[in-house]
Amino acid sequence: MAIDIFETMNDRGLTLTPAEMLKSYIISQLDKESDAVEVATMWSSVLAPLLTGQAGRKNGDLLFIRAWLRSKHAGYGKDIEDAVAVDDFRQIGNRFNKWVRSNKDQASLELSDPADFKHLVTSEMKIFADHYRHLREASKVASLGEPGFKGLEPVYYNSYNSYDRQYECMLAAVSKRDDPKIANKKFRLLSAALDIYVVRLMVSGFSFEAGIVKTAMYDLILKIRDCSLEELGEKLRELLDDQSANLAGIRTYELTKKNHARYLLARITAWLDHEMLYQSSVRGYLNTKLPRGYDIEHIIPDSYNHHSSEFKDEADFARHRNLLASLLLLPKSINTSLGKSPYNKKLEKYGGENWLARSLTRGAYKNDTRVDKTIREFNLPLEPHDVFGKPAIEQRQDLLRSIAEEVWNPKHLLAE
Repeated sequence: MAIDIFETMNDRGLTLTPAEMLKSYIISQLDKESDAVEVATMWSSVLAPLLTGQAGRKNGDLLFIRAWLRSKHAGYGKDIEDAVAVDDFRQIGNRFNKWVRSNKDQASLELSDPADFKHLVTSEMKIFADHYRHLREASKVASLGEPGFKGLEPVYYNSYNSYDRQYECMLAAVSKRDDPKIANKKFRLLSAALDIYVVRLMVSGFSFEAGIVKTAMYDLILKIRDCSLEELGEKLRELLDDQSANLAGIRTYELTKKNHARYLLARITAWLDHEMLYQSSVRGYLNTKLPRGYDIEHIIPDSYNHHSSEFKDEADFARHRNLLASLLLLPKSINTSLGKSPYNKKLEKYGGENWLARSLTRGAYKNDTRVDKTIREFNLPLEPHDVFGKPAIEQRQDLLRSIAEEVWNPKHLLAE
């Protein structure tokens, strides 16, 4: 009975978290005091960095254990059509400590004696906690472009878009036998594929937490668990080929969620800058803080009276004004200074900014072979606009769709 109380409450009578209860349960199954001390010490040293520091966050230990158990043990030996598999994912998401107790004899856990319980913490949990910590560090903006995180930019992108299911998927793909080089290749491949998957959902109006989306990720976890790099590529190709959502929705995407609109504009703008040899970064465009932060700029000033002849009513005007094709990212200082300036005045400023803004001006196309080369290579409908109304918006919709198809093109990641 003393152990039962210890496994649900601490010595002050406070309810333990699922992580603390799982730790207590595992220690209660050990038969040597030395092993209990080793497991308790390992548990603390492995999980502490997930609560503090660059990889840390509130409830970081719970988030890791949930991701680890889902990635390696949920629905083991089953497919997504089996209700038991789906139920495993749900139970682990709610009370993983109870799930481990109830499933300790299943094939992937096989917790039949004290040595198994010790191994679960000192070997398996440690390996995947180290991977998880590395991925959490990669998800921070400070890690972008830093040594040790090369190629892991999509981990940050998915984190920016609040798609934390990526961690479950990435832990599923890596095996205990993978060396760091192979593990990082898997992380790069998977995070980039999930970025494509998420953006397609985003512009198509799907919730990331829709039942069909969660089930698709559970299915992916079961299919890529401990797979080889080659197998991972094949499964990701299937995932993206089978996805019903696509990038067509970017033409009609409106400014409803600012973070998502900013992300789409940042990636598209940075890609065009890169092709035009203009120095910039996604990291910079996603920065909203002064003095170098960026704001979302409406190309069309907020004045329906000046555009009433083009739009059937104010609602139609507002919708077109908020389309992604009618937006830019500009430095806060420039955005503020433009205010409600008419379009012809804005053009003067656009000419000195990033290429998505500059492309609206005639000066951007003068005597620049790089522009001609980029337009031909990617078949981009790039052209200047002296007036910005419905025809210009429609042309920019086509432009953003063309660029998006390059930025989020599966052929790039699957060619690795």
